[in-house]
Amino acid sequence: MGPYEPGGIERIKATAEAARLFLRPDGGPLPEGHILKNPHHAETFERLARYGPQDFYTGSLARDIADDLAKNGAFVTLDDLREYRTTTYAPSNTYYGRYAVYSNNPPGAGALLQEALNVLDGLDMGSLEHNGAEYLARLASTMQLVNQDRRDYLGDPEAIGEGPGNVLRSGERAAVLRKAVLAGVVVGIAPRKESPDTTHMTVVDGHGNIASITHTLGAHSGVVTPGLGFVHNDGMNRFDARPGRPSSLAPRKARLHLMMPTIIFDGDSPYMVLGAPGGNGILSALSQTFLNIVEFDMTAGEAVLSPRIHAEGSTIWCESRSRSDTLDELRARGHTVVKDYMSLGRRFAKAHVVVMHPDGQLDVGSDPRGSMGVVKARG
Repeated sequence: MGPYEPGGIERIKATAEAARLFLRPDGGPLPEGHILKNPHHAETFERLARYGPQDFYTGSLARDIADDLAKNGAFVTLDDLREYRTTTYAPSNTYYGRYAVYSNNPPGAGALLQEALNVLDGLDMGSLEHNGAEYLARLASTMQLVNQDRRDYLGDPEAIGEGPGNVLRSGERAAVLRKAVLAGVVVGIAPRKESPDTTHMTVVDGHGNIASITHTLGAHSGVVTPGLGFVHNDGMNRFDARPGRPSSLAPRKARLHLMMPTIIFDGDSPYMVLGAPGGNGILSALSQTFLNIVEFDMTAGEAVLSPRIHAEGSTIWCESRSRSDTLDELRARGHTVVKDYMSLGRRFAKAHVVVMHPDGQLDVGSDPRGSMGVVKARG
């Protein structure tokens, strides 16, 4: 945006204001220990505390946002904010062996994890050499096929109905994909890479309460309404620009996302909590972390540290720790293999897992591929 466009000066000032919060006056990074202050953001929180969350949709805060967007030619209007409604639902589940896997419903991506585990459940993965050629070939083909189904079935059920999401979780669909995996199918068109700049948090307390929370802004839009102190979401880029697709753009339609916070039960008891930031890579990260624990008896820390692949389209991305002869065999099977130069690749999602043992002990794994961590508090 140039300074002579409508709202240009205000927008440039707001962007510069936001940049000043995170940089020194000379443009360099803030030093360690610096106290980050964002008074406009604090004032926005105070407004919400005083007037309630509806201020964001129907009150003065909504008008400030809508006025700023209108000045800059945006499509989102005050009526859009007023008409927005949140959706609350009970999560769906599927089974991997005796484990019940609960995750978020479409347009979230929990159904993709459930579909992948449905397929893998019938492939006897635990009998194969861990990260050997056959193991990785079956895993990669599963990820490729499920990511293709993401394009063909995942969308807002309030707009396209429950049917497509039910297909993803169905035993019939898993059987079709499992047959293709065993036949060595390499298929699919790689979707556009999603931003990995997402946040995940898992909380387990002494009373048995569990929260698996993933939150994202998508990519960084850079849009800050002057005086409000926060960056607007740019999640509309997750719609499919083509008409007639499950995730095609439409009025009042929720865009899909790839987050999949997950809680797994063993019988009536919670057993494992999974989640990750990382866009496209979340599915492959959580699938492999789950298999590492359930099929290969790894600790939570070992499970997230283990070498990992990611597969979409006909491509397999792998870390530098992967064996060259194994990768050569995958290439011979028709996969395009891209080897990361890093031992802990930054393009991979950052898995976070908590395993709850019957004696009350918690086994926690926080992915070293990113800025993750574990906090234990005693009260």
